[in-house]
Amino acid sequence: MYANPSISPDGKRIAFSRGSGEIMNIFVMPIEGGNPTQLTFFNSQNSNPAWSPDGTEIAFGSNEGGKCKVWKISAQGGRPYQFAKTELSSNTFYVIWSPGSKILYHKAGNRNLQILNPETEEEIPLVKDESVGWIFSPVYSPDGKNVAVQWNRPPGPGIWVISLEDRSEKFIKGEGDAYPFDWSPDGDWVYVYERKPGKSESLMVEVRSGKRKPPPIVPFAIEGRTYYKVINRKPEIHVVGKFQSDVWVIENFDKMIR
Repeated sequence: MYANPSISPDGKRIAFSRGSGEIMNIFVMPIEGGNPTQLTFFNSQNSNPAWSPDGTEIAFGSNEGGKCKVWKISAQGGRPYQFAKTELSSNTFYVIWSPGSKILYHKAGNRNLQILNPETEEEIPLVKDESVGWIFSPVYSPDGKNVAVQWNRPPGPGIWVISLEDRSEKFIKGEGDAYPFDWSPDGDWVYVYERKPGKSESLMVEVRSGKRKPPPIVPFAIEGRTYYKVINRKPEIHVVGKFQSDVWVIENFDKMIR
């Protein structure tokens, strides 16, 4: 299983998690292809690699040792480092970093994101009042000053943009099961993936006005399911599901049948 692709800030490498599902480790490989380099060697789940702004380190989520924490490791390999005070959500393992200077991670309970200083290890909550609802799918703006999220709070789930400078909150879209997955390069629009009964679609939502329009990407269907390409500025990643199965013939399965 391959999951959680993340492109380096210089666009030359890709980090991802690979494994059986319950046991996953972090790998890096050149964006143009080649042999992957394994960075972590844990007997645990390690996922959601996130590059530092200078591309020298990778943060990731791990349940190594039994508790979900944020870790980091050199992009060249070496000894992983655990941020011991972190309390990462075991449901999502959300960790994001570049282009922001701080690591954002999904706090246990799924009601807040923590802003972690990777140098001092100090952290503060992103949301001032986490009692209002559950928050998911954080995505940094290109300038690292804002984060778009899916926030399930009254009157219903919607897309919000939260400032990392003053933690102000701006509602930009509601009506539907929608999740942000990227920003336009100028930071004026949020790309949104919306699931509706019988179909799914992508759209762009303008941060300033809430205006919507089709994005410059086209969803595509594979085996009855809809996928979309994740835009990481340049280049792009296509997230594709691949399914395979075998047919087995078992003789004398039921001895009562002749």
